[in-house]
Amino acid sequence: MLEQNHQLVRQEVTKTAVSTRLETVTFAERVGLELNRAARYHFFVSFVVFDFSVFGSESPCGNKNCDQMQSLFAVNTRKVDEIAVLDTERVAILLPETSRQGAEIVSRRISDLVLEQIMKSGGKVPDAMFHVEIASYPDAAGVRPIADYLKELTPREVN
Repeated sequence: MLEQNHQLVRQEVTKTAVSTRLETVTFAERVGLELNRAARYHFFVSFVVFDFSVFGSESPCGNKNCDQMQSLFAVNTRKVDEIAVLDTERVAILLPETSRQGAEIVSRRISDLVLEQIMKSGGKVPDAMFHVEIASYPDAAGVRPIADYLKELTPREVN
């Protein structure tokens, strides 16, 4: 039953072109829950953000390529990992029970697959490589801690 529910959630993430505010909040809540769980049970958790802004209007997360990219991310991650398209230029992956070293391996593998997919589809590969940020708990070697990303994901309250 749990496996079926997870599969349905994963399919829904794959179908969604761009995360709505509600889905972003749900993803942010999941990140917060995993961060608390990691702290409580002394587990690793990693968070990877792929920034495709170097592609400009040809971004792999843009509307015409989004389904392909989401499928690529979904097929090449574990069932426990969560994927969210944050906007037309950024995709995030939450990697529960994954150290920074494991997150680096995942990010390299997916980066290579993204570039391969772009070349196969006849897209233009930019001169500069797209940016990948990794934050891990309890590892402090990242530029930004996961909590900072969590603040960014959580919508700001309107007065």
